[in-house]
Amino acid sequence: MGKPITILELAIHRGAKADLGGGYTMGAIEDTGLPFMGGCSVCGACIAAYNACPSKSGFIKCASGCIDEDGWDTVEEANRDMEAFFQESDEEPNSSRDEDLYNEDDPYMG
Repeated sequence: MGKPITILELAIHRGAKADLGGGYTMGAIEDTGLPFMGGCSVCGACIAAYNACPSKSGFIKCASGCIDEDGWDTVEEANRDMEAFFQESDEEPNSSRDEDLYNEDDPYMG
């Protein structure tokens, strides 16, 4: 595997636009459906779009070594695989589970 792609590179591929100073804002990154900041799922380091890699395991990881073989070589591959994954799970988050969580007999739910 070559150098793994970063969240920033994938966001640019998805259409994120630079501001007047040439940088990318949190809003521009998150508008593409990607996180701007987070923690590495391996070492716990605080990482941002420029040094975080999306991974095939679904978590973000450090570009400096934690990503290992779990990333993608190209933004096209990452985008294709990630879109396929999210198309398989079209259900809105918590859409049916919220009702299942409420139990009127539970004394703590009253």
